[in-house]
Amino acid sequence: MLNEQIKNDIRFALYKARLSGPTTSLTESELARRLSLEPSVVSRHCRFLVEEWAAEPQD
Repeated sequence: MLNEQIKNDIRFALYKARLSGPTTSLTESELARRLSLEPSVVSRHCRFLVEEWAAEPQD
């Protein structure tokens, strides 16, 4: 089971980047560095988040 706190931290970091402007993006490596996590942990959580977002109904 995924650690919900890590998922929430990643979501928040992505949200903050999005608020910075439409051209701001973060790589998994940048996320890992900002969150003081191993890149493999961030990569795994990002894959699961993408799957979750893809499964959500689109308006």
